[in-house]
Amino acid sequence: MLKYSKANLSLLIVFVATLVIDIVSKFIISREFLLGESKTIIENFFYFTYVLNPGVVFGFMADIDNSYKRLFFIVTSLIIIAVIIYMIVKEKKYLVRLSLILILSGAFGNLIDRIFVGAVIDFLDFQFFGHGWYIFNIADSSITVGVALMIIDLLFFKGKHNEQS
Repeated sequence: MLKYSKANLSLLIVFVATLVIDIVSKFIISREFLLGESKTIIENFFYFTYVLNPGVVFGFMADIDNSYKRLFFIVTSLIIIAVIIYMIVKEKKYLVRLSLILILSGAFGNLIDRIFVGAVIDFLDFQFFGHGWYIFNIADSSITVGVALMIIDLLFFKGKHNEQS
């Protein structure tokens, strides 16, 4: 069990803030945009484009027509969330716990979409030199930053203890 500490409180704040920003941003997009609608934020670079992703990362498995797909993604997400929570409780290094918290908040954000919408709401749309990239959301960004921090820890801080309790 995690004990009260400033470090743990900061992790809880990061988790809640990231999750709230994700939920609120998706709510606003789904209320203010029609599905497929796009609005320019920065010409030729950044757009808000409202899409639903019934698959996983980069739309993988989106085309599979399977009535059990939604249940599969929800159950898989719950298992992953349980494993991440276990890892957070056992981990001593603050940077690794922070990376896991970011991954956890992103997993929760996308799980909420899968439960209530049936697909993940995506809207952050970047274009580079006329070529689009995959449209994503705050939860996806949180997961990506969490994974990047974990890679940084593995590459530069492996074996070093930066405990904060």
